[in-house]
Parts: sequence; structure tokens; C-alpha cells
Amino acid sequence: MKLVVSYHVGDGYTYSCDVTTPLEYESAEAFIVHFEDKLKEYLTKCDEEYTPSEFTLAGIEFSATDHIWNQRQEKRKSDKVEYVRHIDLPTVETLEEWFENNKPKEAASLSTR
Repeated sequence: MKLVVSYHVGDGYTYSCDVTTPLEYESAEAFIVHFEDKLKEYLTKCDEEYTPSEFTLAGIEFSATDHIWNQRQEKRKSDKVEYVRHIDLPTVETLEEWFENNKPKEAASLSTR
């Protein structure tokens, strides 16, 4: 199935961009499940030892760190600061859905000129 994967990358301060990548996979649902499994595998391993954040899925290289962010949580009764990790999954659409959702606003008037 032809799919389009979209996600946002940035450091929160100095740069950001939207990444849109076409690929082929058995289904959008299967891609998301396998993508999330790769992120969870990275989170499990990165606490134990150095683990490269890059992984390949559908022939495309992704970085786990582009899809994981830490939320700072301070404990009021102590000086302890903890971080909670969140997974940010990409948007996955079929090629047809992507085209439908990304039509230029004036596409109808342009085709009649």
C-alpha cells in the first residue's frame, strides 16, 4: 500500500521542520504498530546502554529521538526532578488521503482556467 508519513522535527528553540515521506507498507495500521514497537524497543535499551537512535522501517531511516520528548516534572515535597517520556507517533495516510487532505485551496478554480 502506498502511504505518506508526516511528522515534525525540531529542538523547541532554534529550528523546526515538517518531514513528509512517501513509502510502501502492508497497511497504515501495521506501519504505526511496527513504528511504535521500534520506539519502545529504543526506550528500553537506551536506559541500559548506549543505543543508536536510528532505525529502518520500510527502507526509510528514522531517528527515535525525533519522536520522543521528555516532560520535566518537579516534586514539590523534595528537590527531585523527574522526566516523563512521551512518544509522538507520525501521521500516516494513504496516498489518496494525503492528496485529498493537501489539495491547494484554489485547485478547483485553477482547473477551470
